Amino acid sequence: MSVGMSGSYTHRWQNASLAGTLQYLNMRPYYSVFKQNMEWEKTPVQLGGTVLFRQKYGKYGLLKIFGSFDQNNSALYFNYKGDTTESSLIDMRSSNYYLNVVYNDLLSEKWRLKTGLAYSYDNSNTGIDASRLKETSKAFHHRLTLTHDLHDQVILKFGEEVSWYSFDRDYYAFDSARTYNSGFQLRDYAVYMEPEIRINDYFVARAGFRSEYVSLLKEWQLVPRISMAYHTGDNSQLSLAYGLFRQRPENQYLIFSRELKSEKATHLILNYQYEVDKRIFRLELYRKWYNNLVKYKSEYDPDPETYTNMGYGYAQGIDLFWRDSKSVPNLDYWISYSYIHTKRNYKNYQQSKVPSFISPHTFSVVMKYFISKANTYTGLTYMYASPKTWYNPALSVSSGDQTKAYNDLSLNITCIRPLFGSYCAFLLNVSNVLGFENVFGYHYSSNPDPGGNYALYPIKPQSKRFFVIAAYLIL
Repeated sequence: MSVGMSGSYTHRWQNASLAGTLQYLNMRPYYSVFKQNMEWEKTPVQLGGTVLFRQKYGKYGLLKIFGSFDQNNSALYFNYKGDTTESSLIDMRSSNYYLNVVYNDLLSEKWRLKTGLAYSYDNSNTGIDASRLKETSKAFHHRLTLTHDLHDQVILKFGEEVSWYSFDRDYYAFDSARTYNSGFQLRDYAVYMEPEIRINDYFVARAGFRSEYVSLLKEWQLVPRISMAYHTGDNSQLSLAYGLFRQRPENQYLIFSRELKSEKATHLILNYQYEVDKRIFRLELYRKWYNNLVKYKSEYDPDPETYTNMGYGYAQGIDLFWRDSKSVPNLDYWISYSYIHTKRNYKNYQQSKVPSFISPHTFSVVMKYFISKANTYTGLTYMYASPKTWYNPALSVSSGDQTKAYNDLSLNITCIRPLFGSYCAFLLNVSNVLGFENVFGYHYSSNPDPGGNYALYPIKPQSKRFFVIAAYLIL
């Protein structure tokens, strides 16, 4: 590839298989040709790989072992004003290791077993000039699920989960020559039961009851969920889902306060889908209520009293999707549109307002066309996102600056050719072909000018376009 190289190998035995990949990415050659609007001290370098082993046991047993790793390294000079004379050197190094073991088996005609273990290790080391921030997280997860066919129309699924998670943060402040340490450990325990009832050939209902306990938060709760699906015709289905969900507070909050509780969300989703002859139409309406959201006066304040669960909010919207692979020979296209209306009063917000990451309207069109004579796939993708609200400290809390609308037209071409008795795929991918000047948000100056206004600095991508040229060879 123009940004690196990768290779994969697969081997199959009678009852087992092994597959592995290895990838190396180095952006230096690419950035030397296509100039960026950032000053890199060390261009991004990544090394990663995966391995997947499958083994069949008996007639129905299947063991899967998956592992992956990646290492990243980069350094750049950064100043949100775009002034390189006052830039800070940001040095970033990270690594991630993951292992997953899953076993499935049919114990009898009416009993099925699925169990698994997972472990992950994440380490990031970030330097800001002479200061350094090191964060390390470790996680272990176990799950066991049993499925029992009670009746031709009733299926019962139940099981348990155990999770262990630790997080450590070390910050060395060069100005004070001091190192600040913080961290926590937590354990999650859960049991769940989910009966599925098929009332008739048209109507299916599924109810879930999940009991959870989090040791660090000293919190126990019952989380119910229910979903129903009704076949309105041979090719259509209407479904309704309702459920409660919880999420523990983020790491940067828990290291300062252990009195926080889980953030909660209630979801109500109505879905309709029609599918016939390689055409799909899907409509989804949803309403979500948020409570127990974390609020604070100032982020990264070590005073636990400044963090509470007094935040709340809501979100409601509609998603539309249409895909057609039939009307035009060799053409596959799909169109999607989403509208969301949401407000939240959380973090350091003084009142309910639209979060800065929300675009009320998003729209995309994807087209893929196969040129049979040239054995070539061509594709175009257009994406649009309406302006986001970015809050200017000089304006009232209820108003803010608007970013520009986001636009992107991307092109991809894949050509498959015989080579050395096998096949080779040549790929070209270009993002933002038309060179739209996209803005993701703004930084504001730390202090206002004599008129009370804050200088505004747009957050832009490091280049207008991104090119990927690759050749994939099957040996």
